[in-house]
Amino acid sequence: MRVCVLVLLLAGAAAADSSVPATSAPAATCNWESTRYGHFVQSDAVKKAKVPNGVYFMQAGRRHFLFGDHWVGKKPRTVVWDPVTERVVLEVAAAPGALVEAADGSLRGVLLVKKDGLQFDKVSIKTGTLYYDSASVVLEGEGCTAYIGLFDRIATGSSLISANLCTGAVRWTADVVQLNVAHSKYFNDVTVEKRGDEILMHGVEAAGCYEQAFDAATGARKRSSIQRR
Repeated sequence: MRVCVLVLLLAGAAAADSSVPATSAPAATCNWESTRYGHFVQSDAVKKAKVPNGVYFMQAGRRHFLFGDHWVGKKPRTVVWDPVTERVVLEVAAAPGALVEAADGSLRGVLLVKKDGLQFDKVSIKTGTLYYDSASVVLEGEGCTAYIGLFDRIATGSSLISANLCTGAVRWTADVVQLNVAHSKYFNDVTVEKRGDEILMHGVEAAGCYEQAFDAATGARKRSSIQRR
């Protein structure tokens, strides 16, 4: 199996609390166990989280862990756990969701992924029909501009948008190169980071991996590298 190394630099990780286990994940590779999600899903830090029964691990942020349940027929819930203070810091009666953190790891809230768009607190973001259950969010220092990588944990494909979480306005939607593979059982993980004036999108799927760069101001794709298994 060929392995392509995708360097994952966490925006603001140097400013985050060094005691937070979420900052110690290895760089992402084409091997799903080495992705951020794969590194933490079976970790002691996640297993020790004292979260309500029935929720499962969904995401590791700069400081927090996100758990949730959005299975059909069950009560949807999103729970945010702080491993530093060892307590639940936010619980929302909706799911699926994604962490929205500042560069220093402080929690700004949860972005809810709905079938007809996104919601942050009371702000709705109209994106059209969505077929995703996960997101990777990078928030600018002013607290409103966000870069959002959307994907489904068990299906191929992804999208990237920039939106204003304070007004709900969509700034741009990127043209993301896709693997587009047929599958049954599958894995997908996407991380987004801002480096200079670029948004870097790293994707690791069961069928391969990719790294793509986009202009932060316009969303124009500047380059892409993709490798199939």
